[in-house]
Amino acid sequence: MDPMDFRVPMAPILAAFGVPATVTMPDAAPIETVGVWILPTMNDVPQGDPFTRRESRYLMALDRDAVPELPRFTLIEAPERLNGPVFEWTVDATDDGDPDQYRVILLKGAEVTS
Repeated sequence: MDPMDFRVPMAPILAAFGVPATVTMPDAAPIETVGVWILPTMNDVPQGDPFTRRESRYLMALDRDAVPELPRFTLIEAPERLNGPVFEWTVDATDDGDPDQYRVILLKGAEVTS
């Protein structure tokens, strides 16, 4: 680790704010891990059009050490809140800009029933 890197490591963030998540990449075995929800943003869709709708974008951070890659259409089963109902989420896009974490835009699917 770079001695001039003053960022907080992922481990304490995941321990404090994480929710259990099961990540299943296409044609791969599920990975049990922890994800951290990032405050959702609101987008006007489509932008610049006089008729728009407001749409939430669900953002989650996942530790790169736990998940080797996160291609589009990867499925993630996770609750929105700790101990809440579990939903199936689909990875729509990934931000690879951070060396410690993936930040993914998720599309919300159906509630998972066991």
